[in-house]
Amino acid sequence: MKYLLALVAAGFLSAQSNPSWWKYTSPDSTAIVGIQWKTMRATLFAPLIAAEMAPGGSLGFPNLEVIRNPDQILIGGPGMLAVEYGTFPAAKLRAQAAGAGMKRTTFKSVEIWVSPEADVHSVALLNEKLLLVGELDAIEEAVARVADGKKRSYSPLMARAARYSKEDLWVVTTALPDPLASLFVPFEIEANGFEGSISAWNGLHAVASIERASAAKALDFADTLAETLASRPAMAEGTEITTKDRAVLIRLDLDDDQLASSLRRTPTAPGTVTVAASAPVHPV
Repeated sequence: MKYLLALVAAGFLSAQSNPSWWKYTSPDSTAIVGIQWKTMRATLFAPLIAAEMAPGGSLGFPNLEVIRNPDQILIGGPGMLAVEYGTFPAAKLRAQAAGAGMKRTTFKSVEIWVSPEADVHSVALLNEKLLLVGELDAIEEAVARVADGKKRSYSPLMARAARYSKEDLWVVTTALPDPLASLFVPFEIEANGFEGSISAWNGLHAVASIERASAAKALDFADTLAETLASRPAMAEGTEITTKDRAVLIRLDLDDDQLASSLRRTPTAPGTVTVAASAPVHPV
C-alpha cells in the first residue's frame, strides 16, 4: 500500500514544464484534457476519441480532414477551446474550409474560418503548426490575450496539467461531473477534483486521483470500485486502490493478456461505476 502511494504521489508531485503553445488555453478553464493523438490514434481508444472529434461529436469539430490528425491536442473547458499542434498546410485548410461553406475572416492578423452552423466550431490558423478550434468568441479572446503580454494569465489547473505533458491521454478538473472532463472520465460520481492519465501501449496503464467531499465518501467509492472490479478478475488483479484522507488513489497496470481477458468479459451486475476497459465508453 505504501509502495502504491509513493508511486502515485511521485507522478502527481513531479514538476514539469508545459509546451509554450499551451498558453492559448483559457485561464478560466475548470477542466483541461491532453491527448497525444500521434500515439493514441493507433490504440483501442482511437475510435472513441475520433468520434468525439468527428462531425456531430461532442467537441463540435468541423468536417475538415486537415484538422483530424494533429500530433497533440489540448482542450480547455467550459467553452471547449481546442489547441492542435501538428502539420496543417494553409492551402489545404483554406480549400477544405471554403468547400465546407466556412467564411474567412481575420482578427489581429490571424486567419479564422467561421462555421455557418451554430453547433460547429470555427478554426483559426495561427501558423502551419498550430490551430485553434472553438467558438469564435473564445478564439478571439485567446488570440487577444496571448498578443498582449500584460493580459497573459493561466488557469490554476495548468500546473497540475504540466505533470502529465508527456502522457498519452490525461484529464485534470476542479470537479466531476464536468461537461468536458466527463467525456473522458469513466466515473459517474460527484467529486471535488480529478486528475489522471492513461497509456495504452503494451496493455493498459493508468493512474488517477479522485477527491471526494469527505474521507467517508472516499472509502465508500473505493469499496464500490473494488466490488465492480470483482467481476473482472484480470482487471482486479492489475488494479490497486487506496484512500488518503478524501482522495481515492488508483493505479491500473494490465498486460496485453489481462487487457484482452477484461474486454471479453461482461459484468453480471453493473453498478454506478463504469470501468474504463470494460467495453470502453470513455478512455480514462
